Amino acid sequence: MISSIAIHKAFLQSSIYGASKAAIEGFATVLNVELADRGIRINSIRPSITMTEIQKKAGMNDNEIAGLIKTMEATALGRTLNVDDIVPAIAFMASSDSIGLRNSHLIIDGGHCL
Repeated sequence: MISSIAIHKAFLQSSIYGASKAAIEGFATVLNVELADRGIRINSIRPSITMTEIQKKAGMNDNEIAGLIKTMEATALGRTLNVDDIVPAIAFMASSDSIGLRNSHLIIDGGHCL
């Protein structure tokens, strides 16, 4: 499941978003117990700000997006994440290499939460 760092880092005007991600993780906790006998395991990825079409869909204009990108230069990674930064972690979580993980959360934030 795709969660968010909003589970443990507060952002202005994101209470519903953070609550919905917390609900997803709560749902995953129960599913791990209910589906264990079928060999199904549920884990989540907690990405930081990732550049996708979501910024425009959320109503941000080009200047606001540019400001967001500039702000993310202060993170340890020095930039916003992109989808290619997250896909390998998803592939790992879906593979048998992560067989021992149940209800785990990988934080992929480029150092945003430091």
